Amino acid sequence: MGKRFARAGDAGGTSRKRQKVVHEAPTSEDVHTSRQLSQLLAFEQDATRARHGTGALLFFCSSV
Repeated sequence: MGKRFARAGDAGGTSRKRQKVVHEAPTSEDVHTSRQLSQLLAFEQDATRARHGTGALLFFCSSV
């Protein structure tokens, strides 16, 4: 097998590597009612809000 040469269209300085995913610091809030916990754990398309809900659940479980 020989070396792979860059194509003419790829020479624009763009990297073909996968971009690093940056995770935000988890935030948590105090859970006082079952309804509040239910709302935090409801399905969310937004990954940030979903992580927030799971962080709140972990915080709640550790405080019990």
